Amino acid sequence: MQSGFTQSIAFARGRALASGPVVLLINPPLWSAHAPYLAIPLLAGVLREKGKPVRCLDLNIEFLDLVVSARGLSEIGKLLERRTAKDIIERQAIEQAKVVCESAIARVDSARAILRSFDSLTNHHEFNQAKITMRDALRVISASFDGLRFDLTTEDFDYLAPSSAAIRRAATNPLSLYRWAFEKIIPDAIADPDIGLVGISISAETQLTPAVTAATLIKALRPNLKIVVGGNYTTRMMSAWSGELHPFHDIFDYCILYEGEEALPALYERLFERRLGPIPGLSEVIAGNTVHTPPVKTALKHAAKPAFDLIPLEKYFSPGPVLPVFSSRGCAWKCAFCSIPYASGSFRRRTASEVAAEIAELARLHGSRYFMFVDEIMTIRSLADVSRELIAIGSPIKWYAETRFSQQWTQDIADELYRAGCRRLNFGLESYNQRILDLMEKEVQVEYIEDNLEICLKAGIAVHLFAILGFPGETLEEAARTVAFCERVVERSRTVYGNAYSSWGASRFTVDVHSPVGKDPERFGVRLVEPPENHDLSLSREIDYVHSGGSIFEQVGADMNPRARNMSFISQVSRFHRSLSTASEEEAFLRTCLGTGLPGVARRSLSVWERLPERDIALSPEVTICHTQRSVLNASVHAHTVIYDPRTGYLIELPIPDLNLDPLRIKQSHESVVQCLAPHIGGQADETVAALCRFGMFDLSEPLAAVDFDSPNFSVIVAEAHVHTQPSGPGNRVLVSGITGVASELDGPGLLLWEAIASPDGLTAGHLKSLMDIAVDKARFTGDVRTLLECGLAFAREDRTRVAADAERLIAAAG
Repeated sequence: MQSGFTQSIAFARGRALASGPVVLLINPPLWSAHAPYLAIPLLAGVLREKGKPVRCLDLNIEFLDLVVSARGLSEIGKLLERRTAKDIIERQAIEQAKVVCESAIARVDSARAILRSFDSLTNHHEFNQAKITMRDALRVISASFDGLRFDLTTEDFDYLAPSSAAIRRAATNPLSLYRWAFEKIIPDAIADPDIGLVGISISAETQLTPAVTAATLIKALRPNLKIVVGGNYTTRMMSAWSGELHPFHDIFDYCILYEGEEALPALYERLFERRLGPIPGLSEVIAGNTVHTPPVKTALKHAAKPAFDLIPLEKYFSPGPVLPVFSSRGCAWKCAFCSIPYASGSFRRRTASEVAAEIAELARLHGSRYFMFVDEIMTIRSLADVSRELIAIGSPIKWYAETRFSQQWTQDIADELYRAGCRRLNFGLESYNQRILDLMEKEVQVEYIEDNLEICLKAGIAVHLFAILGFPGETLEEAARTVAFCERVVERSRTVYGNAYSSWGASRFTVDVHSPVGKDPERFGVRLVEPPENHDLSLSREIDYVHSGGSIFEQVGADMNPRARNMSFISQVSRFHRSLSTASEEEAFLRTCLGTGLPGVARRSLSVWERLPERDIALSPEVTICHTQRSVLNASVHAHTVIYDPRTGYLIELPIPDLNLDPLRIKQSHESVVQCLAPHIGGQADETVAALCRFGMFDLSEPLAAVDFDSPNFSVIVAEAHVHTQPSGPGNRVLVSGITGVASELDGPGLLLWEAIASPDGLTAGHLKSLMDIAVDKARFTGDVRTLLECGLAFAREDRTRVAADAERLIAAAG
């Protein structure tokens, strides 16, 4: 076991329980960092009601609370220093992590506190800085472990293949992030000899490797401790396994398939109370063979109250907490792409009065006014019934849910939902084409989709649309129509209804083996590709498009250019950081409830550069200076000096080793700073100082002037230093800044604009005005220019002659 600190876990004991062995329920990573998962508190509530001693280990949030902290990063940073790279890409990632490591350690605890505070939702500047710090921390974590790309929602391991053999190797690998962290958390968590059974919920693929790692460690520490696993992913994985023994039979003693409310207490009673008889849904190994007991449906009437008091709600990386509740289970529809009905059983509803009463009680117990319904789908009837009950009891809570399009939607229903606290609804749009909806067997008509959305928006409810691109048989035009419709809805929400919180997202179609397409591909006109032999856990299949009529997704990926998506020509913007700008569901919901506005992307302010030799400047104390053995932005193997601002995420790299920039932290004239750098970088000194000022790394004695496109206060827009272009698809190119790492993709019109900016004379204010006059969409054109400035690919230069003339006129007027 590795040396170093351990993570202390304080278990909330709750009220006194009957004596007997304790059940420890574990929710492994990687789940949401923003709100608790319902299954573990719900099962704890069931056990508690039946008098069984129970505790919860939210290993997901304990893990994140450890690794994304100053003390966790300090330990991880030591591993980073010892890492050796296998290739250029990995070497570059390590160098980048070393640049941000020191500032991330210094700022991460403050960033966590900010993200957990409601104040952060209204202080956009502070919020954006905290998000940048979190990105830096995740970069350090990713680079410190072999073959890892990690963020708060997904992980990508070299060994995270759908292979049981690879996962077993990862579970004992001391260089695994999970093994490293769990060795600091789990020993204390299972040290109590009263713990007699461990239950692990595996609801998503991202949890499988951590679950196996945790179980392997538990078995090593306490070999006789029984482990049972359950959850949606467990059910789907076990059902797809074709061997006589499942691959983790020596690690997991029992598996519970489908629902656990009946099975888990029954297993406890068999192990510790000598119960006899079958246990519904239990899968176990008997005499070398796997034996499955048929499941039973759980009665939802009088469902147990979730034991959220056993979960450290204060550790989640969002204010709130936003608590999960449910009004139904399963789904009444059988869409062709979906496996939910397979793993969740038949559709059942709880009584609306019970749901409303539970919400009111949870709000009282935990001081939260914010809830999310985690139903697979809330029908119109469920939404309306629950809303009436919430209104009847005068509940002040706010909530969101997932629902579907229906002819049953009316303005009265939507208004009632809003009065009951509904502020956001997620709709499974999938496609805005009737032909594709019919192929998907959605049982939805395009004719009422837009009316449903208008009803919700008029009531004040923000909407989110889920879309699927590339369903078998879909054409490029149909995919483009879906995307255009989604963007039109979001734009209409903002401009017509003043609701900036509507959104949409699209995903590539994949085949789940338990979905109707996966079970009967011929009916949908496709042929599936079997996974490699060692991918024995794969629950998805690729489509053999060669024999299935061609891949629309291949076309969507290559041809859904910015014009087809009805977007500006700048279709992609990346930074030194991997993107984490997409808001979590919980953040988006809370912003909708509180009307905080959207924080946007943390970029430099738009400013006009004035070369004023008399201006005093000093390198900000917040800026860090690093000396690297190689470039962190390209494949260069030469040593560099890197200047990094952790407040904004901007980075400037100078191809000079061991350049001492500490004298620049003393306030001095612009001219003095240039002279200080000139012996080292020659004629580029003035340009470098200008770039440092434009990117906010120097503290200026007076602020730079803001850019105003309606009444330009600049003479010309010119290209930043060291920007180069590279091909990106037919007719497109990507601009890359060699000093910031920012990249933007341009199509034909974008390239024409860039050619004007990059010309020796730049894009003058007069030329810009002429282009705006002929632009089809003036607002979008202005936004495109702003993006180039914000991303540091260009900057505006002041018209000193005009300023002088204006000053003379003012003096004359005063006289």
